[in-house]
Amino acid sequence: MYGSIQSCVSLHSYSQAKRHFEVRGPVRSRRWSMDQRPMFGTREQWLRVVRGGMDDYFDLVLYQTPMVRYYKPEESGDYTVLLRGEGHIMSWQFLENAGWATWGRGVVTSAGKRVVVPLSTRVGDKYSVVPDMWSAKLRFDERGCLILGESDHRPVFVARASASDREVRRVAREKLNPIFDAMMFLLPQLHENSVISWERGRAFGGMENKRDAMRAGTLIQQTIREGGELPEQLAQHLRPYAQELYNVVLSKLLLTKEGRTFSSQDKGGGDYPQLTEERFRTALLGSMIREARLNTASKRVPLPKFPDKLPRKFFSAGH
Repeated sequence: MYGSIQSCVSLHSYSQAKRHFEVRGPVRSRRWSMDQRPMFGTREQWLRVVRGGMDDYFDLVLYQTPMVRYYKPEESGDYTVLLRGEGHIMSWQFLENAGWATWGRGVVTSAGKRVVVPLSTRVGDKYSVVPDMWSAKLRFDERGCLILGESDHRPVFVARASASDREVRRVAREKLNPIFDAMMFLLPQLHENSVISWERGRAFGGMENKRDAMRAGTLIQQTIREGGELPEQLAQHLRPYAQELYNVVLSKLLLTKEGRTFSSQDKGGGDYPQLTEERFRTALLGSMIREARLNTASKRVPLPKFPDKLPRKFFSAGH
């Protein structure tokens, strides 16, 4: 999608959408129908409010996709809102502009609990009370609180390792363990040649040169997928990578666990504690599993409905 929603009018409710529709008035152009009003300028037809029926509802439309639908409130004061998820950054910006950043702030239920509304992008199939082409159907009481028993949303998923995923990693560990056994004899040498730095020890610090790790990961992956023994040239890539990984793990340990301070590039060695074999083996094995792209989780597990928070990584579509 192209364009921008900056300066786009924010319409957070049926009453606001209806008032904007009436105050703005019809556009004198054949490009605009009597049931459409711009949310920005008349040239930006891709940002518009569309009236349904005799003010039965108002849609907030981005390009050709209705993203929000506000239904006319009932006599009791209860009202319904439909939301749609889309796999575009501008779509989420559009929803946030309309006051529906449900993944962040969440909504308050009639029981006083705050929940989030994850919006699935898989909207083409029938699902529960949620109409086709929408991600969530939300019912609110006269106070604007979510009525959980009358609301629903399409499922979103988190990744979980399947039995086959775990078996692939088990085979990889078995093949790598003999090589790592031999590499543990290099620990004193790796420690003596270590270089520590604040950059490597910070939360998102990492390798400066990962070419050897990537090449080693490729060799491991090919061997695991195709069977056979690990090739001899793997060792020549693991040796320089092991030194760099040792530098990173030691820097993180000194910075976060022991609170040490050091300059941008300090020499390791005798003045600093050596990494234990268990710690370094765990780091090396985990790193090579990731570099070989064997840390996949192919199974998709649906999250509970209306959770109070979402995991760091989830999938809005697919099983």
